Amino acid sequence: MIYAYYKTKLGFIKFSYEDLIKKIELVDKVSTNDEKSEITDRVFFEIEEYLENKRKIFTSYELLDTSLSPFQKKVLSELRKIPYGKTSTYKKLSEKIARPRAYRPVARALSTNPFFIIYPCHRVKKSDGSLGGFAYGEKVKEYLLNLEKGGK
Repeated sequence: MIYAYYKTKLGFIKFSYEDLIKKIELVDKVSTNDEKSEITDRVFFEIEEYLENKRKIFTSYELLDTSLSPFQKKVLSELRKIPYGKTSTYKKLSEKIARPRAYRPVARALSTNPFFIIYPCHRVKKSDGSLGGFAYGEKVKEYLLNLEKGGK
């Protein structure tokens, strides 16, 4: 596995990759094993534009290794359909994948989302309107939602 690190407004983003990107995550520490590539640069450029409020849609999905379970693929596919600046709920996502009672498995699938920001799990809330969980904490989730509402 090869790793690349990039500094952002949120902290450091780590890319784990081989031929394709296997994971994008927010991390606290940077390793000396830092090998940026054309594919990590391209995806990072889109993330950076997003964080600067200059991009609303990602286009580099073909650079991501989506070797995931069929269930997680369905969930992430529906997740991509949530428009920029909008939110959905775990329950609505479960209904869209024709598994109306699977909102907890949907939440679990989102909690293991390997592609931070690109697949926007921060756009999913609980049915009562509260934020719900997020792998990188409530503050990061709020930041991303506010960014999409035009704030910074």
